[in-house]
Amino acid sequence: MKPQFEGPPDSPYTRRMVKNLYDQFGIYSRVAWTLNPRYDVFFKTKIIYEAYPASQDDVDALAARHRLGKVIYDP
Repeated sequence: MKPQFEGPPDSPYTRRMVKNLYDQFGIYSRVAWTLNPRYDVFFKTKIIYEAYPASQDDVDALAARHRLGKVIYDP
């Protein structure tokens, strides 16, 4: 089965978390991840943000409010 996302996450941490989800369930489930500001050097366009979440709990609350499903926090 083809993964439901295009390309791997940008950090080793999120790559490991996505792999752990795959290992646990045997399929690529619907998953998204945050992009830590330290990775903005890879983009040609400047990323502007108000505040980066402080924890997985903050990301979970934001994802629930917007009905996004599983979102992995990149510390």
